[in-house]
Amino acid sequence: MTPKKPDSRAAAGWIVGGVEELKNQTPAQRGMVRPPEEKAKAVPSRKRFTVNLDLELIERARITVANTLGLTLTGLVEDALRKELAKMEKERGGAISGNVSAPKKGRPVVIKG
Repeated sequence: MTPKKPDSRAAAGWIVGGVEELKNQTPAQRGMVRPPEEKAKAVPSRKRFTVNLDLELIERARITVANTLGLTLTGLVEDALRKELAKMEKERGGAISGNVSAPKKGRPVVIKG
């Protein structure tokens, strides 16, 4: 009878003893580690904002973004909105402040005179 050679898989960390060896291992030995403690979740700096735009404007924006290296549709819209808001604030003589409430829902009321 030849002596049993040590299994090279066991030296490499493989489980060669079957289910019994797996049951006897600690979670750390199985490669399972405790997930890091969760930190307090930060308030997200971005939020989804949906608007309805003219189809031609959307297509022009997509073509521009596709043909401009490093530009994204989000970046294009953010820049345009910042510029327009700054222009409006300059015209009005300062930052526009007021009560921020949800926009009115439904169809706009049209008063015919």
